[in-house]
Formats: sequence, C-alpha cells, structure tokens
Amino acid sequence: MILSLIKFTAITGFVMALACTVSKSPAQTHDSEVLFVCEHGNVKSLMAASYFNQLAQERGLPYRAIARGTAPNSTTVPLAIIQGLGGDGFDVSLFHPSAVKVSDVSASQHVITIGTTLPEDAQAAAQAKMERWSDVPAASDDYSAARAAIKRHVDSLVASLEATTLLTKTAVIEVSGPKGQRFDYSPSTQRTTTFCQRTWARASCMSSTCARIR
Repeated sequence: MILSLIKFTAITGFVMALACTVSKSPAQTHDSEVLFVCEHGNVKSLMAASYFNQLAQERGLPYRAIARGTAPNSTTVPLAIIQGLGGDGFDVSLFHPSAVKVSDVSASQHVITIGTTLPEDAQAAAQAKMERWSDVPAASDDYSAARAAIKRHVDSLVASLEATTLLTKTAVIEVSGPKGQRFDYSPSTQRTTTFCQRTWARASCMSSTCARIR
C-alpha cells in the first residue's frame, strides 16, 4: 500500500509538471506563421494565403499565413486575381505585394515556395521547414487550374497541421487509483475535477486541479 502511494505520488508530480509546461506553450496563445512565396507575391502566394487562412480559421487552428514574392513587379494585384478571389469571397483589392525578407522566413514555422526559389540568404533561414509546390500552373494562363492545384495543396497542408495539432493536444497520461479508479490528464481539455479531498490522494496532490476523473 505504501509502495503504491509512493508510485502514485511520483506519477502525479510528473503529470503536474507537464501541465505547467503545456499551459505556458506559446502555440496556445500566439498564432504560428505560415509563409507562402511566389515570384511576384500577388498571385499564387496570395491565393494560397487566402485559402489557407480561411480553412485554418474554420478548423480552429493556431496558424496565420502571409504572402510574399521573390521579385515583385507591381504594387497592386492583377484584376483577374481580384475578380477570381472575389468570387470565393476574398477582397484583395487593397493588397500590396512585398518582397520576401529573411525576417519573414525566420518568423515562420512553415515556408512554402510556389514556382519560385528563395533568395540565398532566405534559403539558409528556411532550412528543413521549407516545402516546394512546383506543379501549380500560371494563373494568367488558366486560373481555374491554378486555383484547383493551390486548393488541393492547401487542403493537404491544413490536414497535416491539424493532425499535428491534435496530437500535441490530446496526449493522455493515465494514473490508476485505488479500487480500479482511473484518472487522466489531457492538455486539450479544460475540464478538471479535483480529488485532493479524498484521503488516499491528499498526500500526493500538489494542486487543487490534479486530474480529470473518467
């Protein structure tokens, strides 16, 4: 009985330490940045960022996308792109393309190039977090085909990020109590039930919100 209590106390301490770590995770309080880069910064990357932000918001994911270009040649968005994205509910008429900077790459958790190559200094900052989409046709030649390819890639990217987010939020640690009672800690749930009032657990609790009873 004493040995079981010691083991339970040690496990509970680990659970609470993990709880403190999870509660301070930056990903839970700040959106992570996704960087889309195309040549001019006002067509493919803008389309990808628009579709990505919409889908990420719909699924409640902590990500925000921005669009940049490797060689912007305009300060506006082509009319065909304004009209095309407008048909999907996006107003990009006031968007102004910007050249990609090393700071953009450094601040992003994911970097996706679409039919272009990052400048050498930005490539070093991107390292393993860079992904290339080389099969997106020119929107000026076939907008529908470009839209379909970009949306397919965005759907896949969001699904991957969603799966990763769920894995980090639903890791469950189970602790066995007396008489077969089971307790678990899951960082994805806000519902916790205290069991410090129970005599058998009083010695092992370090907080009033130790675990959730199944």
